[in-house]
Amino acid sequence: MSTSEAGTGGLREHKKRATRTAIHDTALSLVSDRGIDGVTVEEICERAEVSQRTFFNYYPSKAAAVLGMSIHTIGAPDRRRFLAGRDGLVGDLCDLVGAHVEALPDSAGLKRLASCQPGLLGDVGRRMDELRGDLTGLASQRTGNPRTARMAVSLVISALGFTLQSADAPEGRRALSTTLRHVVQEMGDLARSQQ
Repeated sequence: MSTSEAGTGGLREHKKRATRTAIHDTALSLVSDRGIDGVTVEEICERAEVSQRTFFNYYPSKAAAVLGMSIHTIGAPDRRRFLAGRDGLVGDLCDLVGAHVEALPDSAGLKRLASCQPGLLGDVGRRMDELRGDLTGLASQRTGNPRTARMAVSLVISALGFTLQSADAPEGRRALSTTLRHVVQEMGDLARSQQ
């Protein structure tokens, strides 16, 4: 890859992050003032100066935009790669989650807003449940053992929850995958130390 290609990729990622953040900041500001039901996607788009198509490229709903989190569907190529298994089951699950969950770093303000407006969490919770079911099905197919699949997915989803609630939640897909692997390792170390 040439230096100009690397620079373009970096600039492209920077622009994507800026757009993602602008949509999130706008949604958060409007919903903080008027509540989730008092704001439309159209208003968020108008204030953030993006099209509705762009909005939905970044977030599946206004609640997801307010929380700065989106969960992407696992496509056929990623399914095949996961089923082929490159690493251990848990490591591959961390990579799969890291590639399909995007979240801006957490803040105390978001936690307060979510506690005041529980409707914000419903959409994200449903998407997380869908992701958990999809991951469990894939892991079960890969291992042939539904119990092992459920345990592995539960471990990774717990690591994701811990990571998203941390003050230093990572940005970027590769960073999330790496962080999940570290958190899972720490969880294992903690479990072993308590026996």
